[in-house]
Amino acid sequence: MFDAYINIFVIFSLMFIGYILSYKQWFSNRTADTFSKLVLNLTLPANMFLTIIKNFTKEEFLSLVSGMVIPLLSMLITYMIGHLWRRFFHVAHKHKGAFSSMFTFSNTIFIGLPINLAIFGEKAVPYVLLYYIVNTTLFWT
Repeated sequence: MFDAYINIFVIFSLMFIGYILSYKQWFSNRTADTFSKLVLNLTLPANMFLTIIKNFTKEEFLSLVSGMVIPLLSMLITYMIGHLWRRFFHVAHKHKGAFSSMFTFSNTIFIGLPINLAIFGEKAVPYVLLYYIVNTTLFWT
């Protein structure tokens, strides 16, 4: 369990170092955009593809599809709660969509996957990916 805390500490330390280096102008906005594009368009899809191939077969993946009900329900419930919070706090009309999106959808891959790997190990990957599939599908629809 101690190793899980160390791994989470390393993740947050790297995020903090990146923030400090950006604040001190070690990276220009163009460099930060390049890092972002590199991660989002190249390394993340490749990592997910390799993880899926390595961790389970097609039959195992299809058997997990029924597990998508729980993330779907949790996101729909948080969307409804977010809708109530929007009304309660009188969020401006032009900010309602952004508020609902931030309230409902999470950063499954950049924060969720490393933390779940640190705590639960490789066994957590299929469940994080299922959550990610539902999260991304609902977000873009």
